[in-house]
Amino acid sequence: MQKICKLDSPDRTDDLTIDEVKSLPTFREWDDQRIANLIKAIKTLSGIMYHSWAGRKKLARNLQ
Repeated sequence: MQKICKLDSPDRTDDLTIDEVKSLPTFREWDDQRIANLIKAIKTLSGIMYHSWAGRKKLARNLQ
């Protein structure tokens, strides 16, 4: 059985799709390329934030 996650679920493991983003009222008029760029920016920012958090966590462990 496949797990169904909402857009705002913290348990989400799949990438956002263009159709999911277009389903939101704010992005309904955006073209596919603009949405693809948005998704790429979100993934990049998420990666930066995760690596920053993981680095701080690792540094804190090393200081103990």
